[in-house]
Amino acid sequence: MKILIRTIKVFIIIAILSFSAITIANAQGSILTNTKIDEYNNKLTTVSGSSDTFTQADSLETSIALALKIVLSILGTIFIAMMFVAGNEWMQAAGNEEKIKKAKERIQSLIIGLVIILLAYALASGFSGLLVRTVSLLK
Repeated sequence: MKILIRTIKVFIIIAILSFSAITIANAQGSILTNTKIDEYNNKLTTVSGSSDTFTQADSLETSIALALKIVLSILGTIFIAMMFVAGNEWMQAAGNEEKIKKAKERIQSLIIGLVIILLAYALASGFSGLLVRTVSLLK
């Protein structure tokens, strides 16, 4: 139980430090003048074709693809966190074969889960391209 609490504390500290680093880097963006920012925004709008790419859904297909990307990103983040915990358990096993075996099994399960996530992403990206082509032919 103490190990779990300690791991959670370390994770929270790392998260807080990560977010504070982002804030510091974001504060340095004020060096640019408004004309340069507008120039960059215009270039991005020209390339992307839309200024609100993430908030504006063109169709059902793009909404589904965006939701799928978000879900798979969250699953990938959960994988990394759980892999960190399993590796930490293995390192702290101190030669206890039962704990080492449990940590190895957890890591193997996590790798199988990662393979399933990657296959789901590959299938979804393939089917989304097929779906977009099919819908465009029907129009």
